[in-house]
Amino acid sequence: MSIGIKNQAVVVLDLDDTLYEELAYLKSGFRQIADFIISHRFRDPYEELLSAYFKSGDPLQTLIDRYGYPFTISQLLDIYRHHMPDIRLRVGAENFLDQLKNKRYTAGLMTDGRSVSQRNKIKALGIAHYFSDIIVSEEFGSTKPALRNYQYFMDKYPGRTYCYIGDNFEKDFIAPNKLGWMTIGFEENSHQIHPRSESLGSEYFPQFTISSFDEIILM
Repeated sequence: MSIGIKNQAVVVLDLDDTLYEELAYLKSGFRQIADFIISHRFRDPYEELLSAYFKSGDPLQTLIDRYGYPFTISQLLDIYRHHMPDIRLRVGAENFLDQLKNKRYTAGLMTDGRSVSQRNKIKALGIAHYFSDIIVSEEFGSTKPALRNYQYFMDKYPGRTYCYIGDNFEKDFIAPNKLGWMTIGFEENSHQIHPRSESLGSEYFPQFTISSFDEIILM
């Protein structure tokens, strides 16, 4: 089923696990940490980092405890958070962004996270020029699902229709649903880092779900 978005709509997109796969960022960061550890003449811990992440959720502490690395958690986290990631746009995302720009839609980006990490992702993907507004939660002062993050676009572009495209059912859609936005969410898949809760109320769900940007028609 195709979903149409009218030309006068302000289209706001999420970043992580919407425009690219966040698992790729995780792997990129772990590769940087592993290379740093190798440079200090230790064996490559990359596969163990991945395994520990999915088993314990605390891979850095797990490896420090196991091997007695002479590094602090904060040292390794700084490498992860400040690295320039090796990531690519999700299939169909570049074509969708090109269409938004060519058809003169007003497009915004809204993402939660630290400024340096999110800005490095945006730079690595080469997508800043597609957006008239970019909201990074650390810079903006509030995270989703705060209403003010979405209200920003309504105040700046009054009298329009608004559409939000994201993936995280726990925080992405509850505010725009309250504000009367059109909401579109990506179906859950095996590449997503954050598993979806099964106990969410209907207000957390987007109005439409898609598996690909190709299912959206810009009218």
